Amino acid sequence: MTDINLRENFLKQHKFISIFLCYPIKTLIRFQQKHGTLLQDSLKLIYKEGGLKRFYSGFFYRYISKSAEFIVLLEALNSWSNITQNNVNPINLLLSFVMAATIQQTFVPFNSLYYFQQVYGHTDGKELLFYKVKQNGALVFYHGFWSFLCGSFFGGLGAFPALQNYQNYNTQEENKKGEYSMFYLFSAFLTAEVISNPFKILAIQKLTSIECRSYAQIQHQLMQEQGYQWIFRSVDTKLLYSFLKTLFIVYAFDYKKLSREL
Repeated sequence: MTDINLRENFLKQHKFISIFLCYPIKTLIRFQQKHGTLLQDSLKLIYKEGGLKRFYSGFFYRYISKSAEFIVLLEALNSWSNITQNNVNPINLLLSFVMAATIQQTFVPFNSLYYFQQVYGHTDGKELLFYKVKQNGALVFYHGFWSFLCGSFFGGLGAFPALQNYQNYNTQEENKKGEYSMFYLFSAFLTAEVISNPFKILAIQKLTSIECRSYAQIQHQLMQEQGYQWIFRSVDTKLLYSFLKTLFIVYAFDYKKLSREL
């Protein structure tokens, strides 16, 4: 069985588990990006709004959109199999990005709904989104879309060198669970999260604001509130999120792959 086949089977089997485990952290990140609170303060505020259940606001809609994105992810992984240490196929990378953009645009209503619910809670989030749509039309669903897309694109570009190094180390059997493999994967995740963070903050602000505002107005308000520090909102939580994702992949997928090969 090939590396891609093993990875596909692993993702199919553990897709729900990974989303379920990571979703509370994603709720924390969206809450911080909206309100500018620190990790410990966000934990207290979210829990006060509805207990543990509040951390899973919008989970159902996220699972629907993520299941669709999962198809694109497999295509990207198959494209990745054509990338060697010194030979990057830009066409495959471009096609993967276009596919991801297409699927994201298709499922924007689901994404908008769970973003609202992550920020405002299950009931309030749904009501506020529908109120905004009623006042301003269906294009509200696409508020922040291009900023999300730019964040994903530039984050992916920035993380590519570290991800390529991880792939190289991962092909060497003795290093599948080595420190270098884990370091490069963690670096890839964290780099992508940090680079994309300002774009996603702007996107969340634009999408979840009840008033329709331009990016310039949003940036001006953020500068007034926090100065340039606004670009670091949620970075503390993203550090934890990147570390947990790395552990899950290196010590779950790579270990399972190695055990099958042996």
